[in-house]
Amino acid sequence: MTGPPGAGVGDGDLAMPRYALRRALEWLTAQPGVRPSRYFALYLPLYRAEITAVLPESQEYDVLDRFVERALADGGMRTTTDIASFLGLDHRMVEKVCAFLESLRHIAVDAAPPGGSGGRITLTELGRRSAAEGVRWVERESRQYLYFEAFGCRPLPRRFYQGSEVRVLTRAELAGAQFPDGARGYALPAREWRPVALTELAGRRDRDEYNVAPELRRIDALAVDERFLPVFLVENGGSGGSGPRLLAVSAAAEGRDTFLEEFCNRDTDLGALLDAEERIEPGPQWADWLRRRGQSASVLRPRPDGVWRATLPPSAWGANGRFPLTRIGSFELAKGLFLQLWCDSVGLRREACLERATQMLRNRANRNVPAFEGQLARLRAQLELGPTSPGVADVRDRAVATGRPDLVAWLPAG
Repeated sequence: MTGPPGAGVGDGDLAMPRYALRRALEWLTAQPGVRPSRYFALYLPLYRAEITAVLPESQEYDVLDRFVERALADGGMRTTTDIASFLGLDHRMVEKVCAFLESLRHIAVDAAPPGGSGGRITLTELGRRSAAEGVRWVERESRQYLYFEAFGCRPLPRRFYQGSEVRVLTRAELAGAQFPDGARGYALPAREWRPVALTELAGRRDRDEYNVAPELRRIDALAVDERFLPVFLVENGGSGGSGPRLLAVSAAAEGRDTFLEEFCNRDTDLGALLDAEERIEPGPQWADWLRRRGQSASVLRPRPDGVWRATLPPSAWGANGRFPLTRIGSFELAKGLFLQLWCDSVGLRREACLERATQMLRNRANRNVPAFEGQLARLRAQLELGPTSPGVADVRDRAVATGRPDLVAWLPAG
């Protein structure tokens, strides 16, 4: 199990945004019983299956198509001669209509008997459905990609296909990708592809949750190749911690990605790799980090849950300080370790809360009143503020005062 050449260095694109891990750590450290101690960068192996499938599509009937199929379904007609006579149509016209319906797989035509003028015609299942529902159903070929984790070939949920932040890399792209803060990205070996995995997925009643539309029929794999998903694993290792050893963070989930956690915690190769990793003492690491930024190492203390915190004076924050207000309560990352930056001033933490809440509103996806209220509540808890202050009205006032009333026009007034 080796890391790809160049992982974590160079000018390649980030394998996962830095803020994704910071945001997840903020969420994780607020959970009861969780004691995160260090993180690992991982390229999780996937299989990408290119599939072809049949997708039913409804169309308006042409008049003659509909009458011919009704003659077959309700009139008991079985030959073009019978249909032409029953409907009073030209025989050649009926033959053309039947040839078209046969190309749509609405009818099946047997070979003509010796000396006969036409074969026996029967409606297919698709033709019977169309005649019964009064719409012309046709089958179109659909192609798409499906992703399976490469440990047990389980399909990935739909959320992994959504959002521009979810990146899936080829092996060639691994050398150019990097995790934040120089974290080494390990590429795990894949287990053998199980062709039956696609059959199992096609037969699931909940397959829509795995990006397979319920309408798809006759699903077949055209090709299967390997891909890699950038993931962070956070070790939940301190004494008194509860839950799994590894907590997974991906760009496809906010907070913990429990789908990835399940098989990462089962994989013995992965466990052995992490056990073999050199453990770096966080105290000296962060003391050196602070000194290089003109801060005393005396501000370092582990929190009761074991997470290290640097409590900086008010002078270190804001326009005249070393750190922006928005970093209060957030995390610094380095060498698989993380440090929470803190300030004991409740007033500055409240200002930080307002600044970050206003920044959240710049993302249109956050402009939903219940969702934003939930985000604001989590932010207050993270910054150890009161349960109601600052509130939505305070955020609205801040946005208006800073010349951005457009950000809060959708919020209810005061």
